[in-house]
Amino acid sequence: DKAITCPHCGYPLKVEAPRQQHKKSNKRRRLPNGFGQISELKGRNLRKPFRAMVTVGKNSVGKPICKLLTPEAYFATYNEAYAALVEFNKHPYEIKSDVTLKELYDKWAEWYYTDEISPSRIRVLKSTCGYCTEIYDVPAADIRPSHVEWCMANGTRYNVNTKKVQTPSALTKDRIKTLVAMVLDYGIKNGIVEKNYAKMVSLSKADRRQMRESKQEHMSFSPAELDILWQNITVPYVDLILINCYSGWRPGELTDLKIEDTNITEWYFVGGKKTNAGKNRIVPIHPKIRDLVVKYYDYAMANGSEYLFYKEARQWNEDTHVTYAVYTGCLERI
Repeated sequence: DKAITCPHCGYPLKVEAPRQQHKKSNKRRRLPNGFGQISELKGRNLRKPFRAMVTVGKNSVGKPICKLLTPEAYFATYNEAYAALVEFNKHPYEIKSDVTLKELYDKWAEWYYTDEISPSRIRVLKSTCGYCTEIYDVPAADIRPSHVEWCMANGTRYNVNTKKVQTPSALTKDRIKTLVAMVLDYGIKNGIVEKNYAKMVSLSKADRRQMRESKQEHMSFSPAELDILWQNITVPYVDLILINCYSGWRPGELTDLKIEDTNITEWYFVGGKKTNAGKNRIVPIHPKIRDLVVKYYDYAMANGSEYLFYKEARQWNEDTHVTYAVYTGCLERI
């Protein structure tokens, strides 16, 4: 009764034969040649067990040479890894081993130094870059922890204001590591670098202790010390320090004040940075320092400076506004 045809004469007993069912296979289709590889890392408790690799060439026997997909090579599902390979094959790139660290820094600086970054922050980063001149010509893809550690230990920079060669402090060493790490992260994002080795560098115990000790609470001038400053008002830039004492700006905020930020009619400054509450805050100009502010205001206007505090060429290398470094140098000498 279950026969499809008669076993003797072949007469059809059922009009339609039942379709043969095939078991579904969990095996995925083979990826095209040169497309890349996706492998699942089993035996480990990983959040992202699927590894994507791209084909960058062939060896002497014709087997493909694969490297991890950048900037991300591990994914939670097979489909995510496959989508990343599809995106890569739309716009393939290669690791550019001939791009030097200086060339990569210039590309990064063009992208990073925008109007959203404060001028003082840019000056600090450019100054920090000066300690890395010895590794400028090293290919960015070849930068290793030893390169960064050498700059931190032996790097030097010529200060045009003090006309002295400087060695990095503990804080500057930390900035060197941070700067190189940011540049290499940019290189990974753009397929120039495979791995950021600068993140493996750490400060020594002595440098970390020095940084902790340098972060002491700020001490204001006593009334007796303020009297000494007023008695020596003719000393260059003592008046600038008095303006800071009676207005309460951070040194970097003070030196970044511009003419447009200064109202000598209603007597107030507008400025600030670092925090949302501190930005664009109004600070009144104390009556004791109004004449000092007017003096700097008139001098800056006469010289066409956009910054309020303008320094003279006879005392420095060139006419420009008083930077944080200049202010710090004046304070140390006084």
